[in-house]
Amino acid sequence: MKNLTELRTSSGSDWLTLAIESDKEERAKLKAIEQQLLTRYGDYKGIIDNFDKQPAKSIYLQANGEFTAEKKLLMDFYKWPPAKLKAIFYDLRNKNKMRECPYCGNPVRPNTLDHFVPESHWPEFALYPDNLVPQCQQCASKKSNRYYMLPDKGCFFIHPKFVDELSRLGFKIEMRANSDAIAYTPSINISGAVTDKLKERIKRHITALDIPAYMVAYCQKQERELLDMIEQANSKKMHFSVQEHCQHQYNTQRLIAGLSLDENPEFYPNWACAYYYALLASPVIINDYQKLLKATRNPPVTSAAVASSVLFP
Repeated sequence: MKNLTELRTSSGSDWLTLAIESDKEERAKLKAIEQQLLTRYGDYKGIIDNFDKQPAKSIYLQANGEFTAEKKLLMDFYKWPPAKLKAIFYDLRNKNKMRECPYCGNPVRPNTLDHFVPESHWPEFALYPDNLVPQCQQCASKKSNRYYMLPDKGCFFIHPKFVDELSRLGFKIEMRANSDAIAYTPSINISGAVTDKLKERIKRHITALDIPAYMVAYCQKQERELLDMIEQANSKKMHFSVQEHCQHQYNTQRLIAGLSLDENPEFYPNWACAYYYALLASPVIINDYQKLLKATRNPPVTSAAVASSVLFP
């Protein structure tokens, strides 16, 4: 998974400045608590470093359990940001260059943002850049506002902007053909030296997000897509080689993962490599797929040009 430690900011003041200098009606109220927020930003790394302890309560949480008006103010600036800040949020969600979720490794471009320290409990970090991490929809539904298991039991998750261990995870998938389905068994390891404490922390992250189940769901999705391709090939009487398709996908994913030609790891840096390697290493399953094809030796069908008209722009 991608190491995001280089995305950390120095002070976190840039977004706050954009919000304060905007034309939103309540910018003066935000300006009034600017120094308070910047001081609190300085506490953030300590919260992440002390992951095994529950953070102090929000500075905006009152003794009666109610939040002050500052929570609504900060949440409004996040949910309905001024134009320049909105553009940044949009780019983080939709134009990031990630090919996989930094939390779980799902090989899709993450298209939602997560407040690592939940803004619902610590609204002072709602506009703090280091607290926002792109993530996939699956992790968004699983992580949500969860953060700490119980007081003094530690944080569920690992922050990909502050800890690089997630980028050291490797994935392996084993598959076997049963009578009516393919069974997938995922494995996850970490490269390099690791302490027992860190190992337990990573296991907690994997368990909290249910990453093995995500991996199985990914394999099943790839299986459905391969069956759809076979169905299309049959309906159009086109040539299709399951072996060639899987080899092409495997080579492409190796390139994306940055693997050289002489690297053949047991555990791969992304799910897709692990899936296609496992499939190529399972000739029985490849042959079962190939048997579903009705025209495996037919040459590709050449289609006649079809007249078209440009409608937009």
